[in-house]
Amino acid sequence: MTGWREKAATDASGPPGRARFASDSRAAGDARQYTRDLLAKEDTPMATDRLDALMVVVSELITNAHLHGSVSGGTVELSVLTTDDWVRVEVADSRWERPHLAPLDPSKPGGLGLFIVEALATQWGVRDRTQGRGKVVWAEVAR
Repeated sequence: MTGWREKAATDASGPPGRARFASDSRAAGDARQYTRDLLAKEDTPMATDRLDALMVVVSELITNAHLHGSVSGGTVELSVLTTDDWVRVEVADSRWERPHLAPLDPSKPGGLGLFIVEALATQWGVRDRTQGRGKVVWAEVAR
């Protein structure tokens, strides 16, 4: 099933990883490297094409949080949870506004990020943060 919906990460069995990044132009690259390093420590390797898909998803979610979800000088938080079947990434930011798939405007750049996430993830969604203000946008990618 694809599309956003609320879901808790209660089935995760792998060690969760959590990192905070300054909300700036380096955040996506730093988050990709963090995720790649974390997954390299696991016993269950991820297929190369699926790892590439996950890196794109991480980039899109972090970039969206940086551009649309955080305040100037703020941070974004990345959590990585795993099972033998999937890797879930969660990106928390400080704004309440929820992302959505908006109609594309060919006269404007951008606007494709969630369409890319929709295409690459098994499922994705958004929920309120359980601690602090803001939201968490998450996506799961099959191994």
